Amino acid sequence: MPDSKIKYITNQLFPNSANTMINGLYAGEHYPMLHGKCHNLLRKLRLYYDVALSEVDILIMPTTPWVAKVMPHPNASPLTHFSEARGLPFDHTGHPALSIPCGVLSPPEGPESLKLPVGMQLVSKHHHELPLYRAGLAWSEAFDWKNV
Repeated sequence: MPDSKIKYITNQLFPNSANTMINGLYAGEHYPMLHGKCHNLLRKLRLYYDVALSEVDILIMPTTPWVAKVMPHPNASPLTHFSEARGLPFDHTGHPALSIPCGVLSPPEGPESLKLPVGMQLVSKHHHELPLYRAGLAWSEAFDWKNV
């Protein structure tokens, strides 16, 4: 890819968008079969969630599998911000998902007095958003997540 194109991408887009675009262009050029393989794996992942959801109305899981960390300083490098960013599979499988706060914990690096929200992820079958909203509302009405 020409340097002028990279400069344009990095100067005109948000850092995470530029990163995604550059990685996509690189992967398409150097690993042409990767795109198809990813789609096949996503179909498999979608099927696994569909099977799990055939037995229940809603799956409940942590929004992230770790306690939140303190946000990096706004002037931190893009790499620092990217290293803290995580995606979820439901962005790719199309299952409706809702994250709601369910409690608070201190970040691993402290201080103990700082309490950050912990999220609970609700996931449902395709085109079944209403049960998620009802479950989220029921949780919110039954529990004060700031004091759980």
